Amino acid sequence: SPEEVAQAVAYDASFISYFLLDFDFNNDRYTSYMKDNGLKYPQTLIQYIVDQQGQTDLTKALDAFPFTQFRTYITAFPWYNSLLGKGSITEFKVPGDFTAAPEASAVPVVEATPSATVSDTVTFTSNNLNSQARSLEGSSSTRPTNSVS
Repeated sequence: SPEEVAQAVAYDASFISYFLLDFDFNNDRYTSYMKDNGLKYPQTLIQYIVDQQGQTDLTKALDAFPFTQFRTYITAFPWYNSLLGKGSITEFKVPGDFTAAPEASAVPVVEATPSATVSDTVTFTSNNLNSQARSLEGSSSTRPTNSVS
């Protein structure tokens, strides 16, 4: 539901922002680990990166974020727990994690709003993300629908 997505965005935004910066800065570490362990980029994540080129509003961009596929991807890295701490969360949550149990539906849900610094920190124009998307777009059997500029 849109409410669950909003809660996941509010909860995970600082972690995703930190991951994007870490991925950009430590790109060789990520790609080397992926190659050595036979990991592949999730197609939905590649498509998401292509679709978000130039987006500067992280909160708006995260409305379409592939949370489930990203969680599967990011938890494969041995430094995942360290990233959680840097992103100020204890676990990466997907929208379904915010589904209220029927007996708990009377409890109000407080939605957090990511700080302005989070949305100001990351843009989807990182050279490494762009080059990764380009190389993956060319090698993927299912090509993204938008081209990378």
